[in-house]
Amino acid sequence: MERFKTICRKVFCIHWFAALALSVLCGAALIWLFLEGLETQWFAYPLFVLSFYALTADCVVLIPKAVTLTKQNREKAQNKTPEKREKELKKRLYRNFLVNLVYGTGQTIQGAVVGSAWVGGNGLYNLAHGFAHLILVRCEKKLDRIESEQEKELTAWRYYTGSGVALFGINLTMTGLAFQMIWMRRGSFYSEIMVIAVAAYTFFKLIMAIVRVIQCRNNNSPILGATRNFAMTEALMNLFSLQVALFDAFGQEFEYQLLMNSLTGGAVCLMTMLGALGMVLHGRKRMNEIRGKENGK
Repeated sequence: MERFKTICRKVFCIHWFAALALSVLCGAALIWLFLEGLETQWFAYPLFVLSFYALTADCVVLIPKAVTLTKQNREKAQNKTPEKREKELKKRLYRNFLVNLVYGTGQTIQGAVVGSAWVGGNGLYNLAHGFAHLILVRCEKKLDRIESEQEKELTAWRYYTGSGVALFGINLTMTGLAFQMIWMRRGSFYSEIMVIAVAAYTFFKLIMAIVRVIQCRNNNSPILGATRNFAMTEALMNLFSLQVALFDAFGQEFEYQLLMNSLTGGAVCLMTMLGALGMVLHGRKRMNEIRGKENGK
């Protein structure tokens, strides 16, 4: 077994960045090859061999490198002081708030000028996300002025509950966008090659959101938990938008598209509503527990 590993390292002894670049190039070439129907041409066979080499290089070089980087990042995160973690969280909240505010305001104004309900709905959706992050920004500012640990915890869970209420507002804007995409044939549509790139980005964003939600399960920070829930909601909405775009690019039967988009859109909106309800109930439960401890004293 060790001899086999040694042979593999010698054969695929390339830098991890070269392996990544080769995989991206081979992937793009294969997409072009199959979309154009050229898989039986003579130059397709060397490309298949090169793609197999790139895939094997990923398994031998790129995946171990990713595992090593993940361990290093985990060790760095564990070594960070609470003050540094809080500072990074504040930066992330301010960044998300400003991005959603600027983008949402621009789209809302554009929708009003051109008379487009779709553009205006996207603006309201981003403004709702910005308002939700504003709640967390105000929470961080208020926590800095509180000295009592119990009062800090109570305030944090109070704002966590408010974030759950804000998530209900986000769900309303998502429902409006889903209605337009399903019944009014609105949405962001791309070419066949572009939609594959969008799909890769969407699944990457969804996977990262899931990983972060799992990571913060052992972290009792209400602010961090609310941030992860907002990111998961955004990733689910992007996944639904991607499905609509994929059906538009590759789908044929409108009735089938209507059924699948209705099921997925309804599931995303329902999951968001249940997540918001869970945040409100969990936040109120934790506040009652803290108040009970105070009264017990």
